[in-house]
Amino acid sequence: MLAFKKYKRTLLASVIGIFLISHAQACGPFFSSVLVLDRKTNLTNLPAGDAYFEVGKLLPKKEFTFIADESSSVGTVELVGLSDKEAELLKAMRIISDPALAYEAGKGLPEAIRLYTAAAIAYNREITPTENSESENNSGENTTTAIQSNIVTVDEKKPVASGIENLNSHNLNFAREKFLSVLALPDSEKKLRAVWAAYMLGKMATYDQNIEEAVKYFSMVRELAAKGNNDNLGLAVSSYGEEARLYYLIATDEVPESEKVSVQNAFLKATELYAQQAAYGSNSAYDSLRMTIGQVIQQDGLIAPLMQYALIQQLVFAYAFSGYFDENARVALFTLLDQQKVEHILNADVVAAFAYRAGRYELAEHYVAKSKTPLAAWVNAKLALQKGDQPRALAAYSEAIKSFPESESWTSSMTSAFYNEGDSGVTPHCLVNTEMGLLQLGRNEYVQALNYLYAGSKDYWMDTAYVAERILTTDELKTFVDQHVPEPAPIQKSSDSAEDPFTSPDYLIRDLLARRLMREKRYGEALPFFKNPEVRKKAKDYMADLEKAKSPFQPKTARAKGLYNASVLARYDGMDLMGFEGAPDFKVWDGMFEYGTPENITPDGNIIGAAEKLRFDATKASPEKRFHYRFIAANLANQAADLLPSSSQAFAAVLCEGTNYLLARYPDDALPLYKRYIKEGAYVPWGADFGQACPEPEFSRAFFQYPLEKFAKLKRHFN
Repeated sequence: MLAFKKYKRTLLASVIGIFLISHAQACGPFFSSVLVLDRKTNLTNLPAGDAYFEVGKLLPKKEFTFIADESSSVGTVELVGLSDKEAELLKAMRIISDPALAYEAGKGLPEAIRLYTAAAIAYNREITPTENSESENNSGENTTTAIQSNIVTVDEKKPVASGIENLNSHNLNFAREKFLSVLALPDSEKKLRAVWAAYMLGKMATYDQNIEEAVKYFSMVRELAAKGNNDNLGLAVSSYGEEARLYYLIATDEVPESEKVSVQNAFLKATELYAQQAAYGSNSAYDSLRMTIGQVIQQDGLIAPLMQYALIQQLVFAYAFSGYFDENARVALFTLLDQQKVEHILNADVVAAFAYRAGRYELAEHYVAKSKTPLAAWVNAKLALQKGDQPRALAAYSEAIKSFPESESWTSSMTSAFYNEGDSGVTPHCLVNTEMGLLQLGRNEYVQALNYLYAGSKDYWMDTAYVAERILTTDELKTFVDQHVPEPAPIQKSSDSAEDPFTSPDYLIRDLLARRLMREKRYGEALPFFKNPEVRKKAKDYMADLEKAKSPFQPKTARAKGLYNASVLARYDGMDLMGFEGAPDFKVWDGMFEYGTPENITPDGNIIGAAEKLRFDATKASPEKRFHYRFIAANLANQAADLLPSSSQAFAAVLCEGTNYLLARYPDDALPLYKRYIKEGAYVPWGADFGQACPEPEFSRAFFQYPLEKFAKLKRHFN
């Protein structure tokens, strides 16, 4: 039997310091990264890896099909498969505090369930609630939180003998006897609780500090589950963690190597077992592995020999690339690499990425040459850019784009932002395409740039929008869309759906093109590209109103009404009809926020060319003001007034509405419309609220005021 030091809650205090896990929190919407806003930095940066993804590649193959269940309740699971009568019997057993009486009350239940439940009641009487493997409460409901405990939850549970209060050998002996009796039943009878009983015997051995016996029973749990015995609590998977924790405690408590397990072997065994547990989908096992690996790095004289083990070596660099280790840990790793104390590096691409993120470019060059993975190609591209070698960078990016699976996603909640504040996970395929697009943009290959940017637009839409809206000409964009973006199938938005169905890049870029064509008054060309049928109808109405306003066969009042109706559409639907995706309107955020495209750009070597600056300036809004379409609306209202008798109510009403379009946000720009009314218009009773409370224009009455106004002018002339 191995002797433990008395367990304290501070066991992991020395470990916690070596992990830095950032949890970026922000108020308001989530703004995805926009690489074009800071091209130099974003082309230089390499995001942190995803620990779940990187570690997942290293996990051992599953020998059997076990389930990982870290949330089920014993109180509900133990009733599965029982008849109503049996379920009532079991509930009655659970509320009896005396285990012997409970056993008697269980007559009529399958013997395995009867024995196990009585044993559990006896066991529960001796373990404090926080240590209770079944955490029994007064309702008889039991959880498996403590059953599936492991080192990452030690702030809530003590996993060794100090958790037992007021030891009563009678109850514990009773529990052990009944658990063993379950295992002694014939195979056909013990199936329902054999796995559970073996697991609890392992827990009891742990509390007794009997490591050999605990290992025996936790191994038995997996053997029984593999043979088909009931394991609907996922205890086979949990047993890996329980057994691993034993070895972890041996290692971190520095048990002398003269005993049966050396510290080095304890670390190795704990790592292998936690890896097995993680392979079955246990989330807690990933954290346990991380903390074990963190302790490996802290152990003087152990890190070098332990790094010769393939699994430990690969896990160390997987977690290091994911940003989990602090400066001291990173220094220790780089010291090993510099001194060539780590032989036969297996995940050289991850080591290269780790070195690159730490600014150790020569070391990154050394290891990137040893790997042909997509990650290695990406690091190679970054290193080439560091040296100003664009041909090498372009070739490396092409290789990374070709190699990264579109489905690969580093979006685990464990992804750390140790180096880059705000990293929240990436899809590498999207990011490498977007970075390649930035390179092509700096080479003045604008259509080619959009081709790459669009391939990454699922994650980096605003980079695509910047080039599509501000850098390509409208005809270049239309040709690109015609050739590369097929018309999506019609989507009908459900009125009770909170989710906008029109958010895919295919819809977004076609809609962006439609609004750009509308701004250039190419209305007929724009209509087919509007994604939303409701918006398309409004665009059609806008075009029809403007056509009516130009018709020489329409009376002036009808033409004025067309202009006025178009102004209303431009003001209240202008964002959908002609708004800029980025600045100054920010249709991407429905105008609520200002983020996503630069307000101005400055030529900068191979990053931003002079030609890009010229194109950017040529596509700015007119006027270059927030919600620019309000000015278009006000101008249309002013044009409508040109066609109306100045003495009419309609003249005053359209100018009132035009003033209203601008008054709240741009009062100085609204003033000329008001001054025109004062100078030319007739008195109206609502004039005191001009620009705020505007009635509908009475166009039909205005029609009959033309001759009266002409007569009045003639009268003034002859007088």
